[in-house]
Amino acid sequence: MNGAGDRWQHFSRQDLQMADLAFKEGIYNQVCFQCQQFVEKCLKGILANQEKTPPRTHSIVDIFGER
Repeated sequence: MNGAGDRWQHFSRQDLQMADLAFKEGIYNQVCFQCQQFVEKCLKGILANQEKTPPRTHSIVDIFGER
């Protein structure tokens, strides 16, 4: 991994932790939001590890298309 990829993965793990906390509290709209953020940042981390610049978008479909 590289520095940028590591940072994206670190942030994605935090989003997953927040999703877990929200789930335990029954705040399901936040669970969905945090899970979307988790996947987005995981994909951006993968791209960064491939020495690609992640696109500036929140669209998982667009990010996945960059691979």
